[in-house]
Amino acid sequence: MKLFDPGITPKLLTALDGTPITSQEAWASIRRPEIVEMLTREVYGAAPGRPDNLRFDTVVNDGDALEGKAVLKTVTVSFEGPYGSWSFPFWMFTPKHDQPVGALLLICIGTKEDKLDITRKVKSPAWPVEEIVARGYAAVAFHYESLAPDNTECFSHSVHSCFSQQRSGDSWGAIAAWAWGAMRVMDYLQTDPDINKSRIGVVGHSRGAKTALLTGMLDTRFSAVFSNNSGCMGAAMTRFKGGESVAQINERFPYWFCQNFRKYDDDVLAMPFDQHMFLATIAPRLLYVSSATNDEWADPDAELTAVKLAGEAYRLYCMNGIRDTLYPVPDKSYGGAGIGYHRRTGPHGLQVSDWMHFIDFLDARW
Repeated sequence: MKLFDPGITPKLLTALDGTPITSQEAWASIRRPEIVEMLTREVYGAAPGRPDNLRFDTVVNDGDALEGKAVLKTVTVSFEGPYGSWSFPFWMFTPKHDQPVGALLLICIGTKEDKLDITRKVKSPAWPVEEIVARGYAAVAFHYESLAPDNTECFSHSVHSCFSQQRSGDSWGAIAAWAWGAMRVMDYLQTDPDINKSRIGVVGHSRGAKTALLTGMLDTRFSAVFSNNSGCMGAAMTRFKGGESVAQINERFPYWFCQNFRKYDDDVLAMPFDQHMFLATIAPRLLYVSSATNDEWADPDAELTAVKLAGEAYRLYCMNGIRDTLYPVPDKSYGGAGIGYHRRTGPHGLQVSDWMHFIDFLDARW
């Protein structure tokens, strides 16, 4: 990580017109909307709203899944846009309980067959269904490429093609499309009587974590957001980041973001934002960021810096974040009233231990 310099860091609690933001009301009505609009226009792109013709088709695959501990459902989300129709599935294991339960929605990246085996013959640490259900939460997941492929064919063979035929500077990128899918899953979860609608969190790893953060920024129905190893244009500060840079991420994955973002490739100091502002849009809902000790490409120190700075927004709600002086002991979780953090020993990846930290954080607050 480069040396942190507050003098070149955009001020989280100063409005674009220079007005200091000193109250919850000013944050909610002035500063947060400014940040959301700026990041939408300049980085992630503007996605459409909920389709009027959204449909859900639910199949109960197993009423006694996980040795009778859960109900397994497959839900297909379908809709029509001006230029075509689309559908995608998601899966949920809901623990059997006499009251509605909280839910954790994973935006799953990687190989679907390895990560989302609903037969549970293949058990990935990235989606530890058994452990999540044992802790009393519904384990919900969809595969990100069911909305848009993670390659340069993104805009012609994806949900994008249902809504537009041309791209402008602020047209939504792949990350916004994946987040849009998570919001459609939330539309269903709001209708499921077995789910506690006020206790739904979204979880992501790597590019999926960037997506989870964007989902939380755009959809305040998610009451908790979990970002694991999200790195560049996720939870890590851009101005003071080692590892992956804006120029490098745009060169490798130009379709992740809107076209407007390319203008910052060689001049990140010109950005009127940085990622502490992205994290702060979750306030006053729960935010948890996790890093890994060997993940230099994501830069865990830059992630921790953004977490600390985002705490300014939480303090407006009398919710403490992460101490400014904290340097974490690996594998230990740190949490304030609104923000949690841990740094797992090891490389880039999402492990069962990360999930257990997430759920410990929720249990202490929910």
